Amino acid sequence: MVEIIDDLLGDKDKLIQKGHLFAYVPRHLVVEKREELWVFPLNILFTKFRNESDGFVTMGSALYEPDLSSFATDAEKWTMTYYNKYGRNSHVLMTFEIKDKNYIGQKIVNNQGAGSAFGRIKDDSPEKGWGLFFTHLTMLGLVNGEQCSFKRIDTKDK
Repeated sequence: MVEIIDDLLGDKDKLIQKGHLFAYVPRHLVVEKREELWVFPLNILFTKFRNESDGFVTMGSALYEPDLSSFATDAEKWTMTYYNKYGRNSHVLMTFEIKDKNYIGQKIVNNQGAGSAFGRIKDDSPEKGWGLFFTHLTMLGLVNGEQCSFKRIDTKDK
């Protein structure tokens, strides 16, 4: 599920053990005959790493997937809600402001605000703006009580 590019990060195992935050930049959402949805992400991933007493590391991850039926537009903005794959009591409301090409992501976990991010897509480097926005949003990571999947990661003796 999580692909880390070793060339960019160097020794990812040491970074994980030291508790570094990781961010994820999703692909654009592509739906046949729905080209307007391209401004939204395919999905949104949040993670958190924890050092265990046995020397292993546990990665918690929550994947948020789009609810296409929630897509709404008006003259100023487009919105869509992304629900946590592991429980619909958590979601991310994605807003794209048309005029200024701004993104706003609001994360809600168990009906409580869990953070937000703001980003602007610039005409001269749209993918850079996309990447910076999702870096800030996904670095929020997981919060206590957020439903997620756990995976043991072997970083012992590395």
